[in-house]
Amino acid sequence: MLKRILTLVLLLTSIAASAQSRRTKEFDQKLFDAKLAEMVYQLDITDSQKKAFAPIYESYCREIRSAWNATMASMPQGRANDKDASVERVKKRIKLQEQAQSIRLRYTDKLAEVLTPKQLSKFFSVEDNIQKRLQERKQRSQRQRRSANR
Repeated sequence: MLKRILTLVLLLTSIAASAQSRRTKEFDQKLFDAKLAEMVYQLDITDSQKKAFAPIYESYCREIRSAWNATMASMPQGRANDKDASVERVKKRIKLQEQAQSIRLRYTDKLAEVLTPKQLSKFFSVEDNIQKRLQERKQRSQRQRRSANR
């Protein structure tokens, strides 16, 4: 009997994890589609440019997200007034910025093959603006959840 219960719990856990993974992939795809649409609009990208731009932009986003996730996973935890943890967090953020700059430099040539000089000069400011708005939205959502849980 205990064996059956454990098997059932394990099965339900794996089903829940699979559903969570599927929801995450769906969310990531919707987020990318929205970012791509914003880029197309802001940079005035033509349909023919979009066909070449989309896979480059998707690869760029994937690399940036991967660098971000790796940094956040290794980010030291601790209180804000814990000097060692605080110093380590600052160093991690600086390393992340260096990684992001490296990725941006690598993709500049790829983007230049598809975008006009005017579009290219605007690309990173539009990308930064998108990221800033996403971060603000995430912070607002977190504040609302915290206030609702009080």
